[in-house]
Amino acid sequence: MLGPLEAFQTSVRQFTQSIRVRLTAYYGAVLALVLIVFSLGVYIFLVETTNVDVNNMTQTYRRFLIDAAAQSPQDLRHISTNSGLLGPLSFKFQPRDNAAAAEGKQYTYGALRGQFANEQLEAVLFQPSKTGCHSTSGQLLCVWLVPKGHQIIGAVAMEASLDSIRHAQSRLRLGLLIGVPFSILIALIGGWALASGALAPVEQLRRTAQSITATDLSRRIGLRRNDELGRLSATLDDMIDRLDGAFREQRQLTADVSHELRTPLSVIQGQASLALRRTRSPEEYAKVLRSIQEETERMSRIVSDLLLLARAESGQEILEHDPIRLDLIAKWAVEHLGSIAESKRITVSTNIHPVMIEGDADRIRQLTLNLLDNAFKYTDEGGAVSVGVGVVGGEARLRITDSGEGIPADVLPHIFQRFYRVDRSRSRGQGGSGLGLAIVHWIASAHGGSVDVVSRPGEGSTFTFRMPILAAHRGESLPRHKPRRRPRRVTAA
Repeated sequence: MLGPLEAFQTSVRQFTQSIRVRLTAYYGAVLALVLIVFSLGVYIFLVETTNVDVNNMTQTYRRFLIDAAAQSPQDLRHISTNSGLLGPLSFKFQPRDNAAAAEGKQYTYGALRGQFANEQLEAVLFQPSKTGCHSTSGQLLCVWLVPKGHQIIGAVAMEASLDSIRHAQSRLRLGLLIGVPFSILIALIGGWALASGALAPVEQLRRTAQSITATDLSRRIGLRRNDELGRLSATLDDMIDRLDGAFREQRQLTADVSHELRTPLSVIQGQASLALRRTRSPEEYAKVLRSIQEETERMSRIVSDLLLLARAESGQEILEHDPIRLDLIAKWAVEHLGSIAESKRITVSTNIHPVMIEGDADRIRQLTLNLLDNAFKYTDEGGAVSVGVGVVGGEARLRITDSGEGIPADVLPHIFQRFYRVDRSRSRGQGGSGLGLAIVHWIASAHGGSVDVVSRPGEGSTFTFRMPILAAHRGESLPRHKPRRRPRRVTAA
């Protein structure tokens, strides 16, 4: 059991690793970066724009004041006006006796000693790259030399307060410093709410998936949404449906195998127990042994068929793909099972034409035998079975029709399932394992073909095997040396 500190650390770790927390953190970090960059851009833009406006205004006044001072110096002894941008401006003209040209280019920059706008200037120096203005302590001071002809007759000073601009910039800084963190906080709260709402279906997915077990696959997520989570929910529901079907088939297969093997095992056990009760004649022992042998062969067939289907499902069954004659295989199957037809006095008619296909000869023989044996089993004595092989619509077809009892319509979709029988008691008595048609369906699918059935109760059944044709050879026998092709690994459908 975890201690308080370990439990707290686990809770903190789970909280920090939560997708909701990470999404909110990423969202807040991106928004904070955007707001900071935007705020810096706005502030820098305002400062630069204000500086440009001040420079343009001072240049305008410079041209006007120098021209006015050169013409009427006495008019600029001391003038005040309102600029609109900086508020009140103070202009003052200082005659030549207190102004001296600085070293370097004439009229470009200079130094001025004297009293300007009630401020004692020890030395005011303006660099050529500047506008002739200097700002300090919230004041803007501009000094320009006034030329007349080739002589400097004095200097003009302009003074203005930068307090309004400084206050505007200060208020903007304060607004950004308060607004940006507050906006980020609001965005984090909103991001948390949005992430919680968006991830709520994920929590529903988790709870539903946690409630699903191998013994109970009836639960479904059932999100009715037209977004990514809705599609994920539908995909998971489909997967659970397939798993549910697979588990049902597995349970049914286990029950069917147990049921199929229980009967021959019971017969073997009963016959052996009966033979051991007392001493019997050699004929009686032979009869018991023959009965045991028959049941053993039946179990062997069931196990062999199950192993074949198991290998097919796991992809371990390898099929050869060689040119083979479907018509010759059909004729061989009719001859091979002829004794069954004779014993039941079944009339067998054939309509077989040469057809060449590509496949595994052993498996095609097994398919044909299973279909023909199924027809003989479900045809009453004195009935009829017809076998046809030919090419229809560019594909090879093997068609077997019987005059048996037929198959009900509601049963047709299930006859290719393992151990499925229309009449279980009668089929078992006839020695069927219930796997023949399942193997037929797998062989047909593995060869790229299909098998279907048309049947009506009391009118018999028709099984048709279709697959692509390789070539049509009339009156030719199989080549003595068949070309071998690379085998292909196949799985059960």
